[in-house]
Amino acid sequence: MSHEHQALINELPHVTTKLANKQKIQALLDTGASSNIIDPTWANRLNLTTRKLTKPIHCKTGDGTMSEITHACKVKFIIDGEPFTLSALIAPFTLTSAIILGMPFINNHPNILRSALKTMVQPSELVPWRTIRNDITNKNNEVTIYVRISTSDSSTEPPSEITKEFGDILVEKIPAHDEHTKTIHHQITLKEGATPVFQRAYRMAEEERKALEDELKDLMKDNKTSPSDSPFAAPVIYVKKKDGSRRLCVDYRRLNEITVKAKYPIPLIDDLFDQLRGATIFSKLDLVSGYHQVPIAEEDRYKTAFITQRGQYQWNVMPFGLTNAPATFQRLMNHVLRDYIGEFCIVYLDDILNYSKTNEEHIKHIRKIMEALRAHHLFAKKSKCSFFLHQVGFLGHVINATGIHSDPEKIECIKNWIAPKDNKSCQRFLGLIGYYRRFIKDFSTIAKPLREYANDKSKKIKWHEQQEFAFEKLKRALLEAPVLKPFDNNLDVVVTTDASDTAIGGTLELYKDGKFYGVVAYMSKALHGHELNWPIREKEFFAIVCCLEKWRHYLLGKKFKLYTDHQSLKYVLTERSFKLRLARWWDDLADYNFKIIHIKGKNNHVDALSRLNAIDTESTERTISRISLDPQHLTTLRKEYQKDPELSVIYSNLQKATPLPQKLVTIIKHYSIKDGLLYYSAKIPFDSRLVIPKGTIRQTLMHLHHDSLLAGHPGSFRTYQNLVHDYYWPNMVSIIEQYTKTCPQCQRTKHARVLPSGIFQPLAVPYRPWSSIGIDFVSGMKEVHKFNSVLVVIDRLTKMARFIPTKKTLDASDCADLLINHIICHHGVPDEIVSDRDKLFTGKIWDRLRQRLRIHLKFTTSYNPASNGQTERTNDTMRKIIASYTNQHATDWPMYCSVAAFAYNNTYQSSIKTTPFFANYGFHPRLPGFTNPILDHSQNNEEQQTPGTLQSNLDYHLQALQNIMVSIQTNMADAQDHQSIHFNKRHRVTNFKVGDSVLVHKDAYNNKPYTKFHHLWYGPFKIIEKMGDQTYRLNSQLGNRRTNTFHVRRLKLYHQRQHNSNNVPPTEYKNKLHLIERVVRTFRNSTCEVQWSNAETWDTSILPLHIIFNSEYRHLLDPYYDPVTKELTVTSS
Repeated sequence: MSHEHQALINELPHVTTKLANKQKIQALLDTGASSNIIDPTWANRLNLTTRKLTKPIHCKTGDGTMSEITHACKVKFIIDGEPFTLSALIAPFTLTSAIILGMPFINNHPNILRSALKTMVQPSELVPWRTIRNDITNKNNEVTIYVRISTSDSSTEPPSEITKEFGDILVEKIPAHDEHTKTIHHQITLKEGATPVFQRAYRMAEEERKALEDELKDLMKDNKTSPSDSPFAAPVIYVKKKDGSRRLCVDYRRLNEITVKAKYPIPLIDDLFDQLRGATIFSKLDLVSGYHQVPIAEEDRYKTAFITQRGQYQWNVMPFGLTNAPATFQRLMNHVLRDYIGEFCIVYLDDILNYSKTNEEHIKHIRKIMEALRAHHLFAKKSKCSFFLHQVGFLGHVINATGIHSDPEKIECIKNWIAPKDNKSCQRFLGLIGYYRRFIKDFSTIAKPLREYANDKSKKIKWHEQQEFAFEKLKRALLEAPVLKPFDNNLDVVVTTDASDTAIGGTLELYKDGKFYGVVAYMSKALHGHELNWPIREKEFFAIVCCLEKWRHYLLGKKFKLYTDHQSLKYVLTERSFKLRLARWWDDLADYNFKIIHIKGKNNHVDALSRLNAIDTESTERTISRISLDPQHLTTLRKEYQKDPELSVIYSNLQKATPLPQKLVTIIKHYSIKDGLLYYSAKIPFDSRLVIPKGTIRQTLMHLHHDSLLAGHPGSFRTYQNLVHDYYWPNMVSIIEQYTKTCPQCQRTKHARVLPSGIFQPLAVPYRPWSSIGIDFVSGMKEVHKFNSVLVVIDRLTKMARFIPTKKTLDASDCADLLINHIICHHGVPDEIVSDRDKLFTGKIWDRLRQRLRIHLKFTTSYNPASNGQTERTNDTMRKIIASYTNQHATDWPMYCSVAAFAYNNTYQSSIKTTPFFANYGFHPRLPGFTNPILDHSQNNEEQQTPGTLQSNLDYHLQALQNIMVSIQTNMADAQDHQSIHFNKRHRVTNFKVGDSVLVHKDAYNNKPYTKFHHLWYGPFKIIEKMGDQTYRLNSQLGNRRTNTFHVRRLKLYHQRQHNSNNVPPTEYKNKLHLIERVVRTFRNSTCEVQWSNAETWDTSILPLHIIFNSEYRHLLDPYYDPVTKELTVTSS
């Protein structure tokens, strides 16, 4: 088994299990295994009863080897005291563990994996079992199981003698306070004329800042960093690694731009492989934090300075992200092992491969390498080293005793490419293969059947042997010369990447003299879990990272071009800051020397590879997952297909090949029929959905996904999303929207997502003072001298107010006396009184007073305070003024009512732009205190004034009062206009008709406490009269309310669900005109849209106008008839 596979297994979690024979073993929890597997030796040792599979299962191991599994068994074991019984396949080879617990077990018991990982792994982070199931099931229903195996003569553990002798350098972490190697120092040479680069520190969260401080303490303790006052400063990003730990990343992009690139060559791969002839045993070594074992030259350390929010530091050892770090590390390893390279050792950057012909020879070779590492003060990481391997993966090749083989992963994505299922996927395949067409002989002839299939929009051409043969032949052409070529370091290298919503892909290609030469490798990888939620820019960036990491051995030390069709990635290397995920990736790319070039999407041939491993959401038949359809339902469904006026034509055509109307020619390709059921296929991922015709089944489905207890009355969009995965019918969105709109419960419990009803409609500006007054009672104060409320009276023109103490038990007669004594006797009889619908103002005594004094009463709408807004605001002002005069427990508030009224009347009002006092009397009152002697007219000698002078002054005073009235009326009208503009922006015009059904808001219907879970709206009720522009009277008294008249703001139109979805509009109109409820609109082409009384409101029909016009039902067209022109008005084009 390859080192990569073995190292991966070492990192996977294990769990201790107790078998039936009470023996404890380590079971491997493998999220990459698509089934539970047991080692055949352990199956025999436990005497398990085996059974033969009815059909062999193909098994693919991690190194690409194919085998067959023919037997399975049941295994009983205990984990942490909990017993388990599961079915397991018996592997045909030796496993690394006695039992491999794959995704079927992990998905059912995720807590066991969490415990094994010792971290909280959410189930969403695991690869979904349905995804693996789809990926491993081919069209013949043959299952491919992916497992990892080992050979009995391979070991990752070092021999005991090596461990004892070199335990000081086979470690997991560099020993603290240890000196760094003195063999080589990393130098940073700047370009001529370069100046220090200084950047500000990036902002960090508090948690990141504290973690960074702790790591800096550890780095300084290990002598890896030290404080600095350098003129250089690079910002720091503290990012999370895949294992959840954090890594310090320094943004050295600006420093790398002014650094002279090192010329030290990276070894050629072909030259390295020439040394492996005859080798049979291999070991791989990996250094601990390799870069951190290389010191930086003291004179260059200040150039590595980085800045944090706590200060500035510099590196003493070589950090990640410096442009020449790979060359320095290669130079170090070549120097340390120069006596052994080519003899029994290969070094490529941080990969050390030791090879020998015999075990005895191999032990000696390992000892020499270890001694060399110790002499140069270098340390190897024990857990990442593999010893005595008979097959090893190295630099993209598989090496064993038989020779050097190309890594099958380079072409695996092409080899496993399944045949296209539709013309779209076939077009993608032709797009990729067409890019290499000049290397494929007779390409046009071979590809002709595929082109015909891909271009057939009517789907008349099916996938047959002719297309399958062409597909396999072209696929083989991608895997053979002259398309596939070995890597040549002397040619130009181009990497092309792309990403789709669900997968990424790329190619590594060679160019000679500017012309395409061949492909070295292909890459395609599906995205899973949280990766699917990344924005497209991050998916495109991730494609670049994966390709460069996969082909690292080809690309390090070589300048190359990188093509992408995502334009913003051109500037990714020069951005000032990154998201943390991008910062971690950028740190991985700092070792490469490449230029990103944007190409148009249509020119990106990798598009097919970026969709090759996408999760296959297509299926030939979808099961109905939300509702169980028994045979009776299926029979009903087939009958309703024939009744549906639109689907019946399609259904008959697919069943009996009947003639098809021209309008259905382009859409028939989306439909198919199987077992008498109609299916609809359009775009992925919602293919092969069951078509539901008009009738009971459709009504039941919408009820289950909206009205049922488990559905929870979602909105139209969510109801649609719940249904669209499995079902389809024409106009599905609008039909579901109408269904949810007419839901009685939703209408009563949900807020309307529109502007509030009712625009601003102020009362007319009065023509003189005290001609129109507003009255209201204010209560809630403590009873003093039998007073416990205040009667507030306000002149609507001048805003002058009277605050009259009174009592709650006041009757209509007492209220009339107060009005006569305090208002009428001082200001005359008003023309109108504006009040709410208090019982005092609606009684017989008040009505007789109104008749005798000829006063017009105007009542505001219940539960709409804005109708008498001026009085409501005056009430609030009065309360504040009196509260400022008294203490919290006032016992003398009645004596302050007159003083409060004077203060209010002598206060400037913005709506009239003066004080109410001045508006009434034409002068400002004299207040106690100092008086301006210039304005004090009390000393004027009245004897010196002649009658003419007095008359002149009187005329002047009257004219001034008249001017004041005109000015006040103008200011008040302007204020109303200004207020209406702002108010109407946040409200809408709503009109109801007599006979409409409406709901009443809970505040106006049932103003009781503890109504948190009560309906927001009550009803429906019928409108029986329109009382005003925005006031309506309903058909009965509502609840315990005293009125049935409401403002439009407290009403909402009720949409009646007709429950007649089984009925459809008639196809023959002549004898069905009596079923027309109304004409919705008329058109220019002499047709009209009509609504039927026996169908849903949205289920309308288009009829010729003359059919209605020449019938006894022509009155239906009256709303559109113009008596002047004597023609019908066209309302829509």
